[in-house]
Amino acid sequence: MKLKNIITIASAFLMGASLVHGQKLEQKPLTEVIKVATGPANTSNTWKVPMIAWGGDLQEIEANGGLTTQKNSFFASEGLDIELFRQDDFRKQVEMYKKGEINFLRGTVGMLNAATELLNKDETTKFEVIYLLTRSTGGDALVAKSNIKTAKDLKGKTIAVQAYGPHVDYLTTILRSVGLSSQDVNIVWCPDLFQVNDQSYSPIVALEKAGVDAAFCIIPDALAATNNGTVGNGAEGTIKGAKILLSTKTASNVIYDCYAVRSSFARANEAKIHSFVKGMLKGREKLVEKMKAGDKTTLSRGAKILLDDSSATDDMAGMYADASHATWAENKAFFTSPHGRNLKQVSDEVQGDFVTMGLLSRKFALSSNFINFDKLKEGVNIAENTKPKFNKDAVQKVIDSKRKKGELSDDELYSFDIYFQPGQNTFSAQQYEAEFKKAIELMNIYGGAILTVEGHSDPLGYLKNKYKNNASPMILQKQKQAALNLSLSRASSVKASLIQYAQSQNITLDESQFGTIGHGIVHPNFRLAADGDIDKSNAPKNKDAWNKMRRVKFRLIQVEAETDVFEALDF
Repeated sequence: MKLKNIITIASAFLMGASLVHGQKLEQKPLTEVIKVATGPANTSNTWKVPMIAWGGDLQEIEANGGLTTQKNSFFASEGLDIELFRQDDFRKQVEMYKKGEINFLRGTVGMLNAATELLNKDETTKFEVIYLLTRSTGGDALVAKSNIKTAKDLKGKTIAVQAYGPHVDYLTTILRSVGLSSQDVNIVWCPDLFQVNDQSYSPIVALEKAGVDAAFCIIPDALAATNNGTVGNGAEGTIKGAKILLSTKTASNVIYDCYAVRSSFARANEAKIHSFVKGMLKGREKLVEKMKAGDKTTLSRGAKILLDDSSATDDMAGMYADASHATWAENKAFFTSPHGRNLKQVSDEVQGDFVTMGLLSRKFALSSNFINFDKLKEGVNIAENTKPKFNKDAVQKVIDSKRKKGELSDDELYSFDIYFQPGQNTFSAQQYEAEFKKAIELMNIYGGAILTVEGHSDPLGYLKNKYKNNASPMILQKQKQAALNLSLSRASSVKASLIQYAQSQNITLDESQFGTIGHGIVHPNFRLAADGDIDKSNAPKNKDAWNKMRRVKFRLIQVEAETDVFEALDF
């Protein structure tokens, strides 16, 4: 997505007790930030519904036919009268909501959870999450300086993030996935998401300063700081040594954009709230159809409303492409499935992190079972997307290339090993349940990454043949090949067991997200000889060390730069 025009938006999720431009903030819970009086629900027949400047919000515009409900629109056909308005400042949305001026909230799951203590402890302001609009699948990024190679390296580092914005739970989720928490890093809270003017203080501006190691930002800022996604050299607005460590193209199940509605209002207008969700689903389908056809009129209308510039169609198209627009099936699963990354699980994780950060005093129930999606089937495409996310052949080519060049660890996000006994060919979930759960969690969070399952064999027999039996080079080479075949077979068995375990938990893993590798004995857990062969002088000296030779490594690899790896996700 291009940066042009987007930076002209008047405000972008600006929040805080007193947003002082040009400096960092002290992060406080919303209960200390918002002090407006509580008012009753708005009972007007015209519903005021907020939007934000995001590609997913083209859905509301399509469903409504514009800012006001047009005669032939989907909302009109559902008997609704909607007045859309853009409010990028979530704090102001919450203030309007609390006072009773509006009954809807538009934010990410993280932003909504940050408001639970303020709003959900009072029946007057308690809200229901009713609709999953999109997931960010490329629009947001973690940019890091050269001293950070993987997410694990964030420990002890200073990270800039917008206060109360869409990246707070992005930060905590990434940390949690590598065994860290917010207590393991230093956080610089910024008032602005990106540069509104010269006085703005955004995470990417903070990253320019000495002592700040990483920043969470929108993808246009990330591209500008990193020389269009390579490495910044300090010239032409880039930041020296800055690179995109991780974007939501890889961490594709982290930022969820949703609509919530006041619970009392929803109960009083149950049929109409269901009609609102149905109108959104129909708007989504029509929008996808138009985007496939390259409809410039839709982009121009959206750019005028969301970016204040009807000519910014390229930017609008980029913002649309940076989101995965949730279907009926995805909505139903997100709100009702007891498995996978559903709203309940994600909210529980987010609230736990926010308690640790002091943004919440404790966890608060987040209601999300108001919508009966089975009532919305008529006239809506309910088919699930079963198309693989990745081009399997392209994935294998990338993995083979990285293996031959010794570059598998270069784009590694996370890795861990499991160990097995001599002659072991089966890998039961009972024995490896904890490791399987971790692998599933990582695959769910990092839906745009590849999980390689890499087998390694024990080189002890090879060393005995080489040094004790004086075996010929031909015999040694055959032994290497046999070890290679065995390690690949074990890796395949582990992969099959993992998929089978996931199925037993009612979780479907996409097989195209896997890569399977057999390393044989050529990458032992000790230093090779100068000629690249296995040498006894470097071999382990005890049984425990030898046992760790027999292992399968799970390695999560970032492949978003490999454009031919990803299949088209729209359907």
